[in-house]
Amino acid sequence: MGNLEISRSAVIEWVDPQKLRAHPINTRIYGEEDLSDLIKSIEDVGILEPLYVDSKNIVISGHRRLRAALKARVGVGLPDVPVIRVTYANALDEREALIEHNRYRKKNGQQIFNEGEEIEAIEKERAKQRQQEHGGTAPGKPKSLVVNLPQVILPDNTIHKVSRPMINKPKPETKTR
Repeated sequence: MGNLEISRSAVIEWVDPQKLRAHPINTRIYGEEDLSDLIKSIEDVGILEPLYVDSKNIVISGHRRLRAALKARVGVGLPDVPVIRVTYANALDEREALIEHNRYRKKNGQQIFNEGEEIEAIEKERAKQRQQEHGGTAPGKPKSLVVNLPQVILPDNTIHKVSRPMINKPKPETKTR
């Protein structure tokens, strides 16, 4: 994974869990899991680690804690939950951070596969952005390439090896197809 650009605040806020929303890719990657042990723990001792949320109250890390807190709250009137606000440079960094926050969690095979698909999608989007920044070519390649073929077959079936972009009619070689 690349270098995540992030601006963090070490200030813990207390937020009504009803105001928080799950990140849209979290359920797609990790699905719904049994929360009974976590609900019991939250009822007994509360939430021990803050959730990470963005400025729009979208959860980046802590989806299970949020769902468990909402269920525990129904039974015992759980108060607000601790959150740390995070801001990422762009949506790709945010998606990558969601996966990174889950690096050490126990996962099943499907969750690992889903993470891989999401990482691949993120990297494809980053590659597309890099190409756009370089005028549609790979970084390091000149933008003025007209032809990128090793050889051309002319109408008379002669083969011309291309060593530079063709501007004038090439001189045919003696090889034929």
